[in-house]
Parts: sequence; structure tokens; C-alpha cells
Amino acid sequence: MRAANKNQVVLCAIAAVLLLCSLPTTWATINNAQLNFNGGPFGDGGFQMTMPTPAMSIDVTGLNGYVTLGVKIPIWLLAVAGAGALALAALNAAQVTKVPPVALLVALGVVGLFFAVGLVAMLGGDATLGIGYVLAFAGLGLGAWQVIAQMGGASATASGQ
Repeated sequence: MRAANKNQVVLCAIAAVLLLCSLPTTWATINNAQLNFNGGPFGDGGFQMTMPTPAMSIDVTGLNGYVTLGVKIPIWLLAVAGAGALALAALNAAQVTKVPPVALLVALGVVGLFFAVGLVAMLGGDATLGIGYVLAFAGLGLGAWQVIAQMGGASATASGQ
């Protein structure tokens, strides 16, 4: 295996570890959260009350948060899917598998799209950014860079260089 391929394996592994390490960290803190109790166990016709919570904040982690873009998907599932794509990219760089890099880039793009929608929704409300988003975007960026580098390497080897 060439030194460039070894470097790609290591960088893909680092990117996957960044994604997985983002899971237990705080992705967002929702400030001035309000609790609403609507209805009861037998429908919406029951007791309705808004609880006054002046200094309440809620931390969202990669383990308890969701991102909704047409469908509600847990953050942990998105991070694991991204890490799986990066694991396949590392195996491609090690020349163990031959998964098309375009498929890996599409998978990382879908995960990135969901993360970006969550980021926009979070910043549009009364929330603050946590380290989990930073780690996840760093992992996705590094991983996408490595997959794009594999695409360039595949075309160079195909042309005989």
C-alpha cells in the first residue's frame, strides 16, 4: 500500500472518530424552554397549562436529539451512517473494497444536509451552538475531503498515471 493510501486510511479513521465522539457531547442548548401540558391520557380535551420556566435550559446531545427534514431522524443514526461511510472510504483507500466514491460522497452529503438543516433551525431559535456540531462538521468535512481525494486518485490510476 502506498503512503498516500495509508494517510487516507488514517484521515478517514480520524473523521469517523470525530463523528462518533460528537455523540455524547452537547450539540445545542435551548434557552428559555417552556413546558406545555396539553390534554391527558384520554385525548386533548383535558387539562391544558403552560408552565412558567424563566431560567430553564435544555441540552441536546447526539444521543437524545433529532433532526427533521421531512422525516424525523435521530442524530446518533446520522452520525453512525456518516461514520459507516467513512469506514468504507478507509477500506477503499486500503484497497480492501471498491465502493464507488460517489456513493460515499452522496451518503456524507445527505448526512451533512440533515446536520445543516438542524443547525439552521437551531440558530433561528433561542438556542446556542455546542461542541457536538463542531466535531460533527469537522468529521464530515475531513471525510468528504478524503472521499473527493479518492475520486481524483481513481481517475489518475485509471488513466495510467
